[in-house]
Amino acid sequence: MSDLASLVGVPYVDRGRDIDRDGGLDCYGLVRLGLERLGVQWPVDEAEALAAPEGLARRLVDGERPGRGDVVEMSIEGQAHVGLVVDNGFTVLKHGDRRTPSVLVPLAVLRRLRVVVGISRPRGTEPSHDVEHQAG
Repeated sequence: MSDLASLVGVPYVDRGRDIDRDGGLDCYGLVRLGLERLGVQWPVDEAEALAAPEGLARRLVDGERPGRGDVVEMSIEGQAHVGLVVDNGFTVLKHGDRRTPSVLVPLAVLRRLRVVVGISRPRGTEPSHDVEHQAG
């Protein structure tokens, strides 16, 4: 997770796509930068990513364990959000809200809150599942 650890605490900036230029990132920009650090090219514009989702990522099926680099799609208070799995499927890097910087949240907590809509695996990421662990 060390290459992604520096993304904890990134300020939220609406439509932020370039951390140096914008001084922060929105949730999509945060995921994009995280994927870039993992060596995955991801479109700058979220509309472009949504227009060709099958070419960019595949949706995980029930029972398939999330892994590092997977994109977690969420609906929080009616708003679409995304986060990035930063380890072997147990922790998600996301913005808490528009007033707080990025944080790490256990995926199990997001599932208990029923905000996870889906999880997708970007093309070019093959997560490692070396550690078996059941997050509760």
